[in-house]
Amino acid sequence: MPRQIRTGHLYKSLMTKRIFLIFSLFSLAFSVMAKTQWETAIAEYNEHSLPLVNVETNTSVLSKEKYTPGHIIICDHEMRTEGKLFASFNCKIRYRGASSLKYEKKSFAIKLLDSDGEDLDTNILGIREENDWILDAMAIDRIRMRNRVCFDIWNEISRTPYPTDFDNRNGTLGYFVEVYLNGEYHGLYCMTDKIDRKLLGLKKAKELSDGSPYVRGVLYKGEAWTDATSMRGYDTSESFDEETWNGWELQYPDDYPCFDAWKPLMSLIDFCNTRNAFFKLHYRQHFYYDNLVDYAVFIMAHNIIDNNVKNTHFSCPDINVSETFLITPWDLDCSLGGLYEGSHYEEYTKVSDLTSNYMFYQLYMYNVDNFRGSMKERWQELSSGIMSPNSFNSRLDAYAERFKESGAWQREYDKWNNNPVPLDLDEELEYVKQWYVDNISALNKILGVVSYVPSMILQKENGDGKIYSLDGKRTVSIPGGKRVYIENGRKVIR
Repeated sequence: MPRQIRTGHLYKSLMTKRIFLIFSLFSLAFSVMAKTQWETAIAEYNEHSLPLVNVETNTSVLSKEKYTPGHIIICDHEMRTEGKLFASFNCKIRYRGASSLKYEKKSFAIKLLDSDGEDLDTNILGIREENDWILDAMAIDRIRMRNRVCFDIWNEISRTPYPTDFDNRNGTLGYFVEVYLNGEYHGLYCMTDKIDRKLLGLKKAKELSDGSPYVRGVLYKGEAWTDATSMRGYDTSESFDEETWNGWELQYPDDYPCFDAWKPLMSLIDFCNTRNAFFKLHYRQHFYYDNLVDYAVFIMAHNIIDNNVKNTHFSCPDINVSETFLITPWDLDCSLGGLYEGSHYEEYTKVSDLTSNYMFYQLYMYNVDNFRGSMKERWQELSSGIMSPNSFNSRLDAYAERFKESGAWQREYDKWNNNPVPLDLDEELEYVKQWYVDNISALNKILGVVSYVPSMILQKENGDGKIYSLDGKRTVSIPGGKRVYIENGRKVIR
């Protein structure tokens, strides 16, 4: 056994030396010619670097509406893509997003292609086998990590209640990368997979002999604030023969927009508007209870203000077996004290934010099956573990360390400081950390939970009169308004 261990370490050491020998040869080769920023980055690549992605395409014709031919190269010293240091793919590219498209730094949707121009499933960065990928620009987020941090938490607390090929994952997985566009630096991005049929294990639609579809799995995404996405009703005049209907997008089966594809969602909205006695008796036929509790706690704990139920997926594996729907979030940038244009949002969670959707209104206001008690119990569990301030802060700090150690944050600031992105990342994170503690206090009050304060804070004696944040890590000023803090070793609400 010791011999095997030594052999493993030797192999890893040799591989590391081989990788950086290759980089040294690149550096030597590039030194005798004019370098693009991509070539310079490759020459300077080291073990602290984030993965690098070079996107090659004709930017003069790039748009959201249609794909443009392109090519991408992925450089990753961990060799998580096809086991290679450099992985190269043909692809087609378009912009993605809605309001974020007004920013110069845009997100990209990328479809990998084989030599015949057909979809190519490839496991990028060890995420999963897929042909459809996103390079998320995070342009509105001052810390460039809100969406990823929130999804990391969601993936830990919520799983699909049925088996899938991807370990019951119910959210996106992604890694931060630095993107170059046609060889020139374009910024810090997050490369992620999508919420799709394969991830959620939805059954494929079939085409019948007459050409009509036999719909099985369905996937819808809320696109706009409408009566239909608030689960209160819908406009009966809207056509079923489109990929959008009443503020919803048909994500699967998107090749077959028709009444049969939209009918399950229409029936679900109808059910949410039944009398409460009927709703109470039958809602478990339409929703997974634990998923509802988790989603309610999740959006309130992070005050995710644009995801109830806009920017939310509803899916069902096979409507012919059961029309029970699973909830999966999307685009979690408007969270953690941040607004859609990047400014601070110093507001905290409210019951009215949750109950603005009629589905949650029924559950919470009528306390169906002790829904409020279930939220309280789940929050007590999460707030002392996965979603505690210490755990939350550790996530932020880990990503921030990668940004700074790799040099990516400085490069992002130099490129996009008007987007906005602050030079002092630590100062911005302090705002988010304090906001999180304050929002926890608001949620505790709503759910009737006794505030969780780590014992190490209560033991801190501040005879010098200093006032500390609730996590006990820094001094703060209290200019006015209601705040929660530590003074002379005791928690104070004032």
